[in-house]
Amino acid sequence: MLKDKIALVTGAGRGIGRGIALELSRRGAHVIVNYNRSAEGAQQVVDEIRSAGGEALAIQADVSRADHVERMFSMVKERFGRLDILVNNAGLITVAPLMVMTEEEWYRILDVNAKAVWLCARAAVPLMKDRGGAMVNISSEVAHRAFPGGLIYSASKAALEMITKVLAVELAPLGIVVNGVAPGLTHTDMGRPFIENDEIRQAALNRTPVGRLGEPEDIAKVVAFLVSPDAYWLRGQILMANGGGSL
Repeated sequence: MLKDKIALVTGAGRGIGRGIALELSRRGAHVIVNYNRSAEGAQQVVDEIRSAGGEALAIQADVSRADHVERMFSMVKERFGRLDILVNNAGLITVAPLMVMTEEEWYRILDVNAKAVWLCARAAVPLMKDRGGAMVNISSEVAHRAFPGGLIYSASKAALEMITKVLAVELAPLGIVVNGVAPGLTHTDMGRPFIENDEIRQAALNRTPVGRLGEPEDIAKVVAFLVSPDAYWLRGQILMANGGGSL
């Protein structure tokens, strides 16, 4: 269903981004694996895709920087001439109470979790507008659930979700489908500190009907659906991919 589609996944060197890149490749897409610092992880993803017969390449870029984003999308245009799928997955988290959080943390989290979505979407449109395409933005269930110390992270993901909705409206006339996914607690490097906290882990398990935490592959399959033609009638939706944890 995604055969020969050109897909760019930001923050794809590890965690959920890695899972998404691998899943899209399994379904036939050619995958651009974006990373900022996870060079080794990104190359491992590329190698795994190629060893399975797929096509992939890694591109380093800090997606919170306009010059990096412009360079990355110029490379995509030069190599492929178009882009069919954009997954804005790159993200940062910090847990800091109101009176402890710094201004530097505030802007850095917003830059990566929200501003980068705007920058990448803006750069992707010229490569999508002639053929249409799909964008998926990765949010978090904590955009809908408050927790102590989560002020900036939750706010940044809430901003991402509204960006998703506005883009869905603005880009629909160009044939570009925009949706989002809000994972629950998932087994990743970013999620490890929370999973290793017995109280947090048990609370997440208690509210999840399926009785386990998420895996990157769980999120990747939801994303793969959203970028497929089957999701055409979904616009500006945020799918809660948390095993029912928000019921």
